[in-house]
Amino acid sequence: MKPMQRIRFFSTRIVNLFRRSTLESDLTEQLEVHRQMIKDDLIERGMEPSQAERKAREVMGNDVMVRELARDEMFARFIDEGIRDIRHGFRSLAQHKAFATVAAISLAIGIGANTFIFSLTNSTLLNPPGYPAPERLLTIWTVPDRHHKLNPTLSTTRSRQA
Repeated sequence: MKPMQRIRFFSTRIVNLFRRSTLESDLTEQLEVHRQMIKDDLIERGMEPSQAERKAREVMGNDVMVRELARDEMFARFIDEGIRDIRHGFRSLAQHKAFATVAAISLAIGIGANTFIFSLTNSTLLNPPGYPAPERLLTIWTVPDRHHKLNPTLSTTRSRQA
């Protein structure tokens, strides 16, 4: 299949997804017309109408199978099934609101925790800090001294070290 044919083929299938009801009625009509043509041809050959009807149905095959094969040609089956699955999922969630709420909260907590952990890991372990000579950094903290003074200033800390 040439590239332009492939593009036309897939674009037609995508457009057909939005025209589904029209295509279904057209398919039903086309199958009936073909069955009627076969029946008329058999009657012209001398077969009785009831036998011609039965033979036409036999020649056309199983209605459900013929429709499925035609749908496979008209629609991208995997997209059609995916849309059906999504609709079914939303209907199920709408019926079971408590489950839907718990599932949504669980997803929110999981996604939030995952984002937090990744951000923390990314900023501390994976990417170096954005300033020069990070190995020369010092940590300063305060410890209460004997006289229960809390949070001494940096100048008092330096005077004690001297």
